[in-house]
Amino acid sequence: MLKKIDNYWVFPALLSAIIGALVIEKSLLLYLSLTVILVSLCCKRNKSLIVICLFCSFFVALRANSQKEKLQLPTEIGATNDYQLVLLPDSQRVNGDSLRFTAETIANQEVRQVTCRIKLKSAAEKDFWQANNQVLLLKTRGELAIAEGQRNLLGFDYRLYLASKGIAGILKVSDYQITKVIQPKFFDFQLFFSRLRQQQVQRIDKIFSRKTALYMKALLFGYQDQDFEEIREIYDDSGLLHLFSLSGLHVQFFLGSLYYLLRRLRLTPAESLGPLIVVSIFFYLLTGGSISVTRALIFFLVRRFLGLRRVVVSSLDRFSISLVLLLLVKPYTFFSLGGLLSVTISLFILLLQEKKSLNLVQKNLLLQIVMLPIVSYSFCKVPILSGFFSVLFIPLFEKIFLPYLSGLFIFSFFKFLQPLSLLPEIIFEKILQSMEWCISLFESWSLSASGFSNNLLVFLILIAIYFLQSQNLKKRAWLVIILAFPLYLKVINPFGMVAFVDVGQGDSIFLQAPFQKETILIDTGGQLTFAKEDWQIGNWRSAAEYNLIPFLQGQGVAQLDILVLTHADEDHIGEVLTLNQAIPVKKLYLAKGMEKNPKMKEILTVFQKQGTPIYLVAAGEVIGEKFQLQVLSPFTEVVGENNDSLVLWTTIAEHSFLFTGDLEAEGETQLINHYPQLQSEILKVGHHGSKTSTSKEFVQQLQPEIAIISCGKNNRFGHPHPKVLKNLQEVAIFRTDQQGMISFRWSFFQPMIIKEIIE
Repeated sequence: MLKKIDNYWVFPALLSAIIGALVIEKSLLLYLSLTVILVSLCCKRNKSLIVICLFCSFFVALRANSQKEKLQLPTEIGATNDYQLVLLPDSQRVNGDSLRFTAETIANQEVRQVTCRIKLKSAAEKDFWQANNQVLLLKTRGELAIAEGQRNLLGFDYRLYLASKGIAGILKVSDYQITKVIQPKFFDFQLFFSRLRQQQVQRIDKIFSRKTALYMKALLFGYQDQDFEEIREIYDDSGLLHLFSLSGLHVQFFLGSLYYLLRRLRLTPAESLGPLIVVSIFFYLLTGGSISVTRALIFFLVRRFLGLRRVVVSSLDRFSISLVLLLLVKPYTFFSLGGLLSVTISLFILLLQEKKSLNLVQKNLLLQIVMLPIVSYSFCKVPILSGFFSVLFIPLFEKIFLPYLSGLFIFSFFKFLQPLSLLPEIIFEKILQSMEWCISLFESWSLSASGFSNNLLVFLILIAIYFLQSQNLKKRAWLVIILAFPLYLKVINPFGMVAFVDVGQGDSIFLQAPFQKETILIDTGGQLTFAKEDWQIGNWRSAAEYNLIPFLQGQGVAQLDILVLTHADEDHIGEVLTLNQAIPVKKLYLAKGMEKNPKMKEILTVFQKQGTPIYLVAAGEVIGEKFQLQVLSPFTEVVGENNDSLVLWTTIAEHSFLFTGDLEAEGETQLINHYPQLQSEILKVGHHGSKTSTSKEFVQQLQPEIAIISCGKNNRFGHPHPKVLKNLQEVAIFRTDQQGMISFRWSFFQPMIIKEIIE
């Protein structure tokens, strides 16, 4: 039967992937794809193929459903309860006074994994957790919650991220007690290797220098903690971060070396397969079992196993068989960005290997071209020199870094050899520093790309596959224009947008004219900070890197034309410097007098050094050429407090907008007294819906049809206040805490419509 479907294994793989995905999430695109595959199968009239397709799809669907059920949390979500946890030590991350880890808990008589958060209370407690490498049984009290999904367009979907790792939810621990230290036996694989991995990571930190340890942990154990953030940005901007995602390069080095050794010991390929499978399982567990590692291991072993057959199996069949096995192990592969990248890159490389007439440089150039859609979709930018750097540094990592770090790690078990490694380690660090410096020179060399839908991504991937399978690539060169579509989408996009970005308890409003003729951002959001002791201070990524910046980059914004800061509160200007580092600002606007505010001086110093024009405005002036934002307030010089907020009014697509910052009742009264005819269809409610703003008189004069309240979910201030909601009872209210990002879109052929992320 198997012989009859040679060169047709792509059908079981595609059908399994589609049905498995449908079990997890329903979508029109998946149903259409399923219809196409089923019609194609019927046209083949191959009974053996149909049987294999049904067989593979059934078990993938069964596995996907099983995994989905494991991600279902019990009914006590949101309530505080007692939970017994088994901590996985290699998942521990201590950052300042915060502890996070993954643990197993029993719910409805089933074991589920949850990610736990604990606020540490003392430096001694922090020291204990930093030193811990044991499997612990914890008795805890806390609140079980479902992770947040996507709250902004192209924003981070934390719920889906955890699901791809098999984690059901979040446990916010308020109190805990260590009841037992568990000594896992070898055949309790997950606990045993979790402890072993953590022990080796801590051992590396103790023996080696910080820089060497950072690379060794990442490249040998797939372990990336907050220290890794030091180099993440350098490699990310240059398109080389994939070198630290354990995958084919690393698996080929480790298992390829083992296979070579086994063959030198005169074991046959068949005899070598057993040791390779055993070591693969150990490697999977020791490196954290990511999707990319799983994919690489399965592909490697399938190739070795099929190599034992007398019948030649095509590379596409090997890929397809491996994909079915991967979906059985990791059903959420295509719901993970890492999994999507790993599988797609592997497929493209496989198709390129068939092009025998092309040299290495040509193949690499083609790979960069066909990867344009998926790189744009994933990162909303395309590093210009990523192909060049890949050709240069992949051999360096494969031939030098991996062998050297592996040897250094092995020699570290022999104390008498450790002194011999001092000089090589110093030289190695110098090489790393030089390499990082060289890469950082070109980290800004990238093209901005617009984000796009999953449907368009699938279409572009199919175009890329068709392009690579063409016998005459020159005749299909015009397809490159389609593949590069994300790079020029922003300049042909006829839609304009006004978006109230969900930045938590803060404000950030983005205005984009059709064809990106003008981009304006009003405030950046930010988080209130409180004084902490030294041991409590952590190395956290900015909130803007998860919400505001990905959204702006997804709109194809490489530079902001205008940034307006309404006043000096942290929840409005707290992310300015982070934003400016990722997306430079051409012009900065703020109210006259605000430049004297102590909080603003540091910000203005940075902008002045980089030569950004700074405009101080007051009532009567206008901001922007396309949007023509009229400044209604303040009337005199200000210091940057709530009632000093810049109040802006404009008409967009025949609809009036009023942006009020944190204007309170006193400022509202002054505003309507000065502008007795002022009205606005769409009102950005002042001060996040605080009871000190949005007075009844203010609402009565404005007569808004829609009110937007920007506030954080479950915020500690109780915003919006019931009094404000009562004053707005005749108005359609949209809230970022309930509906995520709220946007208004229009074009010359479509009237303005409103969209929410969470409906």
